[in-house]
Amino acid sequence: MNYPARPLHSFDVTLDPDSPDLPAPTFDWFRRDAATRPAFLTVNGDTVRIIDAAHGFIDVKADVLTAALRRSDTDLATLLAQHSTVELDGAESHLTKAALAAAHVPDITTAPTADGPGPPPPAAGEPDPPFELDL
Repeated sequence: MNYPARPLHSFDVTLDPDSPDLPAPTFDWFRRDAATRPAFLTVNGDTVRIIDAAHGFIDVKADVLTAALRRSDTDLATLLAQHSTVELDGAESHLTKAALAAAHVPDITTAPTADGPGPPPPAAGEPDPPFELDL
């Protein structure tokens, strides 16, 4: 059975002036906080390069950056204010603050993280705590 042809609109007023008026889709997943400047990174072996518009290229070791990324924004800002001459303008991303701390704070890997210190290690000869598995 042959059906009559029906028009297919392009939904673009420029291409098809008779297209229905549809609202433009919103792209919420591409939005970011306008107060925070984005940072980009590249990885080369065990070195990570962070690129920030205000602070430029920051090269740090991956394990030191990992330790810095575990800290909160306020903790990183406090450390940078205490240990270095880095000027923060308030628009740095968490990645940029962590990279600056990894580059300028010498004890970033030994200080406690945002989660706090871990539990103490078990004493020698102490048995492992019991646990159960639900199978």
